[in-house]
Amino acid sequence: MRVTTLVNKLIGLQGLWVRGFHYQADKARAVVDVVPRRRRPVCGVCGRKVRKNKDRYTRYWRHLDLFGVRTYLRYSIRRVVCRRCGVVKEKVPWADKGSRFTKGFEQEVAWLAQRTDLSAVAEYFRVTWRSVRRIIQRVVAEQRDEQQELDGLRVIGMDEISYRKRHKYLTVVINHLSGRVVWEGKERKAKTLLRFFRKLGPQRAAKLEAVSMDMWEPYISVVGKKAPQARVIFDRFHIVKHLNEAVDKTRRELVRELKGTARRNLKNTKFPLLKAKHNRSAKDKRVLREQVQANRRLYRAMLLRDDFMDLYTYKSESWANKFLRGWLWRAMRSRIEPIKRAAKMIRRHFDGVVAWVTWRLSNGRLEGMNNKIRLLSHRSFGLHSAEALISLVYLNCGGLTLERIH
Repeated sequence: MRVTTLVNKLIGLQGLWVRGFHYQADKARAVVDVVPRRRRPVCGVCGRKVRKNKDRYTRYWRHLDLFGVRTYLRYSIRRVVCRRCGVVKEKVPWADKGSRFTKGFEQEVAWLAQRTDLSAVAEYFRVTWRSVRRIIQRVVAEQRDEQQELDGLRVIGMDEISYRKRHKYLTVVINHLSGRVVWEGKERKAKTLLRFFRKLGPQRAAKLEAVSMDMWEPYISVVGKKAPQARVIFDRFHIVKHLNEAVDKTRRELVRELKGTARRNLKNTKFPLLKAKHNRSAKDKRVLREQVQANRRLYRAMLLRDDFMDLYTYKSESWANKFLRGWLWRAMRSRIEPIKRAAKMIRRHFDGVVAWVTWRLSNGRLEGMNNKIRLLSHRSFGLHSAEALISLVYLNCGGLTLERIH
């Protein structure tokens, strides 16, 4: 077997012929001379065949190492004259436009980036961290079919995640049925979500049936405007969180008012108070009975919070509606200001709170996805731009399946 034939099989790329193989000892690298298999060049912008060449110059593309030696493909690339695009570089079959790496190299880098941190990937392939980031962006742009992801959307969830200090946020939209991230945008403003609906288009937006979210007003207004037929469902976790904060604020107000032993006793009741009724141990119940029940205001706040949890046991929305109206009546007459503020918030979002009974959707899947996104950011030791994190999330959470070239 000839050396060129062997090297052609080893590099594992299609659409080219190997014309020579050289080892440059001074630079400790191997250089493979290649040419495209097609005779006529192709415009690197529009992909049309062209006839007229302007000039040539030599270019190198980094490929996977051969026998542990850095390997480059070398080719005298042509500048061609395209009737539509003017003077541009020809398209080569082994690399994407503007890339100095072969498709096989980029595929391997992206495959490893799905499994470990970017610093380790850069060190393993002996490239810079920025090169790894750009490779991920190119692979995601090439292999991710955004339109296909958006086509089948029926039930979605949306949430924001902080990715840097000083209130730097991303808006994340997932498909509840597939569990995949279908869209991400920088910031958490109304205009951010409007960009998502522009991508989605009015026809696909009209097919949305339900949207789960927290009670962030910009999201609510945009969904009401762009998909009015979709049922907005407020996540139970965030609602219960507001009620827990109301109970704890009541406790802290009492701690500031009381003195002596009564004050010390209330300081130790935070976690038994905030636990769900079915999760309290015998010790928690004893603490509540001995130290909280004597304080009527705090005890009523705890009971109202516990009673609200019964809403999520209903299976009929009409009965849940009736129950919640009764609970709101009692909460507004409790004379406990933190509970009254939480009740006003629930009353403003009444329909979305009751809608949970029918759809039983929560943002738990989104919270889990947010934890994964944070892990990706920490695994990369921080990312300087939202675009870099968005590409990494699509790579790991967008359902992309990458295969190694060998």
